[in-house]
Amino acid sequence: MATLNRPLAPDSHQRNRRAWADRAWSLYAAAGGLAAVGYLLLGAGAGKGPYFNLIGLSSLVAILTGIRLHRPRRRLPWYLFASGMAMFVVGDLFYYTLPQLLHRSAPPFPSTGDFFYLLVYPLLIAGVVLLIRQRNPGTDAVGLIDALIVSTALGLVAWVFLILPYARDPTLTLGRKLISMAYPLMDVLLLGVAARLALDRGNRRPAFNLLILSMLCLLAADTAYGLIVLHGTYNTGSPLDALWIAFYVVWGAAALHPSMTTLSEPAVKVESTLTGWRVVLLVGATLVAPLIQVTDSSPGYASGILVAGAVAIVVLVIVRTAGLIHRYEESLIREGALREAGVAMAAAGSRVEILAAAREAVQTLVGKGAAAHLFLVDASGEILPLPHLQPAPASSSPIFVADLPPTTKAALALREWNTGDAVKAFSTMFGADFGGASTSMYPFIVTNDLRAVVLVSGERPLPDGTATSVSVLVSQVVLALEREQLAEQIHRERSEARFRSLVQMATDVVTVVGVDATILYLSPSVERVLGYPPDGLIGTSLVAIAHPDDRSVVLGLAAPTYGADRSDAVEWRVHHADGSWKYFETVKTNLLDDPNVGGLVLNSRDISERKRAEVDREQLRGRLHQAQRLEAIGQLAAGVAHDFNNLLAVILIYANFVTKRVEARPGQAPVAEDLVLVAADTEKIRLAAERAAALTHQLLIFGRRGDMEPKVLDLNDVVTDLQELLGRTIGEHITLRIRLDPALSAVRIDPSAIYQVVMNLVINARDAMALGGTLTIETVNVEFDRPLMWGSDLGVGNYVRLRVTDTGCGMPAGVAARAFDPFFTTKPTGEGSGLGLATVYGIVKQAEGDVRLYSEPDHGTVITVYLPATADSMAVPTEEPAAAPQLGGIRTILVVEDEEDVREGIARLLADHAYNVVSAPDGAEALRMVAEFDGAIDLLLTDLVMPGMSGGELAETLLLERPGIGVLFMSGYPQGLSEESYTPAAEGVLSKPFTERGLLEAVRESIASPQGGGQ
Repeated sequence: MATLNRPLAPDSHQRNRRAWADRAWSLYAAAGGLAAVGYLLLGAGAGKGPYFNLIGLSSLVAILTGIRLHRPRRRLPWYLFASGMAMFVVGDLFYYTLPQLLHRSAPPFPSTGDFFYLLVYPLLIAGVVLLIRQRNPGTDAVGLIDALIVSTALGLVAWVFLILPYARDPTLTLGRKLISMAYPLMDVLLLGVAARLALDRGNRRPAFNLLILSMLCLLAADTAYGLIVLHGTYNTGSPLDALWIAFYVVWGAAALHPSMTTLSEPAVKVESTLTGWRVVLLVGATLVAPLIQVTDSSPGYASGILVAGAVAIVVLVIVRTAGLIHRYEESLIREGALREAGVAMAAAGSRVEILAAAREAVQTLVGKGAAAHLFLVDASGEILPLPHLQPAPASSSPIFVADLPPTTKAALALREWNTGDAVKAFSTMFGADFGGASTSMYPFIVTNDLRAVVLVSGERPLPDGTATSVSVLVSQVVLALEREQLAEQIHRERSEARFRSLVQMATDVVTVVGVDATILYLSPSVERVLGYPPDGLIGTSLVAIAHPDDRSVVLGLAAPTYGADRSDAVEWRVHHADGSWKYFETVKTNLLDDPNVGGLVLNSRDISERKRAEVDREQLRGRLHQAQRLEAIGQLAAGVAHDFNNLLAVILIYANFVTKRVEARPGQAPVAEDLVLVAADTEKIRLAAERAAALTHQLLIFGRRGDMEPKVLDLNDVVTDLQELLGRTIGEHITLRIRLDPALSAVRIDPSAIYQVVMNLVINARDAMALGGTLTIETVNVEFDRPLMWGSDLGVGNYVRLRVTDTGCGMPAGVAARAFDPFFTTKPTGEGSGLGLATVYGIVKQAEGDVRLYSEPDHGTVITVYLPATADSMAVPTEEPAAAPQLGGIRTILVVEDEEDVREGIARLLADHAYNVVSAPDGAEALRMVAEFDGAIDLLLTDLVMPGMSGGELAETLLLERPGIGVLFMSGYPQGLSEESYTPAAEGVLSKPFTERGLLEAVRESIASPQGGGQ
């Protein structure tokens, strides 16, 4: 099967060419080795000279070929090497080849060949010196001293064994002596530059090693040749020629090796290091002079030269050692600076403190000969000098990392600390004169972000040790910055995790809203509290879930406040997902200016249970208060029942007497004696009934509700009216003492309120004397000529003092201080509401008075009430006026009363006074009777509270039918306690029980004033 031969692709040609170039040196070295073997095996004759010349010419071709293949950046040293090889080949041509080809004898010494031979060394030395300069752009005093030590030692050897013997050879002319001494002298010079090259700071690639090896072969061949000629005769074609062949071939192989391009690259290190083989070399060099002196102590060797050389070596060694000591001290200083910087950065609490410690350490490391400039890179990428450590840059506009040239950013990314473009860019952008010929840049890059830059400037590059220490410091700073960043990140993550846990597990609902009340965030607890998913309400308005009556409160929550202070708690109702309403108590914090929040933070707590508990508590308090009132009323009722039973007993007994008197003589007219006795008995019945009415009136006044109606009254009358009631309230185990000032001034206060004050004080004293004691009530006039100093509001003036003293258990100071607090009580649960003394305090304060309490445990309590005295006179009871005259004509009165006995009694009483009476038991019957009654009805006399239709409703209906009728209401309830509302026509109510005179006067006034009420 035929195959199609296709041309290779360009990249294939390139790869093949590169592969051949990489193998050329080894192929040439192998060919050179075979040529050396062939040369040594070739017999003596005319062919050996040209053959040797061809080998030397191959070295020249190899050097030129290597330059062509590898194209080094700096080619001049290699052209000098090629020129040196050409001179060597020309010298061999004149010395070996031409005489053999022309069949002439050996050329004389010196000859033209010697001239070309001697030209080889300056060319090779110049090329090596150029390489040294290219590889070591700065000064390397250590490498120079080491090279001088080695060169001096080998120069002594050449002097003793080659130069001086030739100088003293009597068989040589002056010209021959000079030429003979020139060879070893040139060898020593080449050896010196070779030693300097071998001991420099540059890299050690294969081409470098081949070059050094080639020079050593040349020096070895020249030295052996000089010794042979000095002590005998040199024969061309001897094995010594193999060293010159090796010189040719190895130098050509060095030029063909790909690493030959690296020989001229500048050294990375600033100073040479003291390696093990260098120590051996230097020690051997220092022993050369003593060994020469020991091996041959003939004075002909000019021991003075040896001594001078030995002294020179010792001086160089001392200088070298001093340099080592100095570098050791510098290393200690650098180590201390690094240690102190590490401690300072470990203790630093922020990035600025870390960098401040770094700058101080850099300045310590570089010393006074250089300056350290530290620049920060903030979060926005702006580059600025470290605060408080150096002046601001000359640039007026800020510099940002993004503004750096691409080469600078590339250098930072690649960590190329000493990139000239980056250094130049920094210097140009900041407009700063860093004042040095050499500037190094050390960026601090943490997680691929530039954090800071150190620029170190000086007249010379930093020494290797200092540069290394600065690099180590940079690593420490980067680690410290990473640690600080990691610590900050851990702290932030922990804080965020803690916040998330708190927010997620909190019972409160955290809401972030905007100024338009839009919900921006809701904590997960909203689902537990309100039943909504956290994301379900985001974007909606807070007003949408608020109770309509609380929308103003929600709008107030959405209104921004000044600063970040928390507002007062407000309550509002929130709609639950199940349709119910929850009570929220919310506190607002303004975080609109916080970039992490950007809203109003509402911390809401569900207080629905608390609200229900408060309602239940109020209901329980009301029930408890009612129970206590019922208990007090029960005690009062027990005493009142006793009085009522006595009064009823009197009424029943004397009513029975009247009945017996009347029934004693049936069918006979009563005699005068019976009439007198009946009159006496009925008078006792009337008096007992009036006493019962007064007792009922007193109870109703005590329990009356409604607004305060201050009246001018005498406290003595109040205490006297309540004396019997108080006696029955406190019980028989407590002794009641009353001490009243007969000249007591009047006071202005609501009668029912002062009754309540006295009763509450007495009941409180009674409860403190469960085992009995003495209760004292006192009244007296007091005058204050200066304001009281014990926290009272009373001013200068006259007051009436009411004091209630008991001998009960008393109170400790803490309890006494809170005695007037609402709902505060020391009684067991269910036995006190804590409102008694609080009510007293409120009533007295409303009357512009004051209350004081003093108590000691086991010594009783004294409560003193001060009321302002008044000069107003009390209403004086007037004598009963004469009965009003009877109205003319016969008047018709409609009496409506559900109680039959009361209705019949009123009808008989009015009939006795010539009134025409129509009576009905309820409203419906009354309307029916009015509809059937043809005559005029002058007055409606009706009870207010009746079954079915009330008296008010009856009056309203009847007034529509007969507008001119008069209306008079009756009621057993006191004014203010009746649940029935009065009609618009009514102005008052005739209170039961009433007297005959009171009834007749009320009826007369109501008839005379139609649509007027009674009184």
